[in-house]
Amino acid sequence: IYLVGPEWEVSNRILRKYKEHQDRFIRVCFIDENFQQIGSQQLSPPVEIRIKDFLENGVPAAGRLFEFLAFSSSQLREHSCWFFASTDGLTAHDIRLDMGDFTGISIVAKCAARMGQCLSTTFATRDLKETEHKMIPDVTTPDEKYTFSDGVGKISDKFAKEVCKILGYTPSCSAFQIRFRGVKGVVAATN
Repeated sequence: IYLVGPEWEVSNRILRKYKEHQDRFIRVCFIDENFQQIGSQQLSPPVEIRIKDFLENGVPAAGRLFEFLAFSSSQLREHSCWFFASTDGLTAHDIRLDMGDFTGISIVAKCAARMGQCLSTTFATRDLKETEHKMIPDVTTPDEKYTFSDGVGKISDKFAKEVCKILGYTPSCSAFQIRFRGVKGVVAATN
């Protein structure tokens, strides 16, 4: 085990939500001795067993045991994932339960991808009140065979300008990639 850091990490929804426990999160990268990604040819049985042991039993570091939490799609491509060191009142399992209700997703990879959205690097803007958002129906063909708006929504010009101001973007943007309540997509500014 090589301990490196601390290194700057762009925030995500989980780190922001549990900021009082930020010293209990670590991002683990599975790499070789030269700090390069482990290719499939290098994944020998002893290396595979070692990685599996960390995922199942945790990573001991700094006097704590960090348990596997989850990963985003981009982190998986980088061979990395998040771990959490439990407190008396909070465990990695508790955080996974708090990520959302995934009980209706039977495909493991799809469930992992949905959980991973909570760990995708994002910049927070502001919380929305219940009265500030609504679901709108998709644009489809009359027979609903084709959907033209899957993953695309609307954002008011006023709110788009507010988001740009919060993020320091000038001039204002007219489209944003978002993650909201387990949904990943794009919103476009409208009048």
